[in-house]
Amino acid sequence: MFIPVTIIMYTGIVYLLLPQIPVVSKALGYVLEHSILLMNKFLTFMEHAPFSSINKIWINPAEYLLLYAIIISLFYHLYYKKSWLLQLSLVCILLLSISISIKKISAQHSNSIAFLNLHKHVGIVMKNGNNAIVISDLNDTDKNYQYSIQPYLDSSKVDDVHVYGLNQNIRSVYILKQGNLIQFMGKRILLFDKSLTDASLNNKVKTDYIYLTNNPYTAINSINKNYDYRLVVIDAGNSDHFISSMIKQATATKMNYVALKRNKSLLLVSND
Repeated sequence: MFIPVTIIMYTGIVYLLLPQIPVVSKALGYVLEHSILLMNKFLTFMEHAPFSSINKIWINPAEYLLLYAIIISLFYHLYYKKSWLLQLSLVCILLLSISISIKKISAQHSNSIAFLNLHKHVGIVMKNGNNAIVISDLNDTDKNYQYSIQPYLDSSKVDDVHVYGLNQNIRSVYILKQGNLIQFMGKRILLFDKSLTDASLNNKVKTDYIYLTNNPYTAINSINKNYDYRLVVIDAGNSDHFISSMIKQATATKMNYVALKRNKSLLLVSND
């Protein structure tokens, strides 16, 4: 790798310093061009080689400090040959391993619902330990999915993921979705979109969270009249006019709500 870089550097310097000489300049340009292409091919090969990169590593500031302490103490141990520096690095490695293990165990025993802010798209992640179900209008091969949803799944230590569309019904061990109603563990989520109307219901529908998406034809007074809920989540994919109207009405009625337009996401941890 060092040789192509050296060739590129010195060839480029000579090419810029020398005046345009018909044969020499053309030869230098040829060498420079093909050296760059060769280096790019080599870098591409290294990038796609097996085990060339490590993914799904999420560490906090304390773990960063432990890593720095390990690197510095090992470096000084090799230079000064002090045994206490080696002992310090081993202690830091032990603390780092304990911290990562605690996070892994905690993730395996946690349940959560995440309403992600994907701007013009919908993203709801229901996590049960190492498993998760994603409800979204994005496919798992979409770039927006890889950029916005996949990092959250990786940081949550999720191994098994299933992606469903908004209109698909779901029947699994921990999630039941029928139409617009979702039952996740002990929580209920209502996907309130244009398919639901403002018609008065005989009895209030009990749900924990109402997720407003796709600019539904509704008003806060109608929601309060027909539904018994804990929180209204206003999706960022709604129009600015709809979001502003809902926020204004919610503020006037002192309704408990969250607008994803102003937040990156909403994470609700469940103990059920």
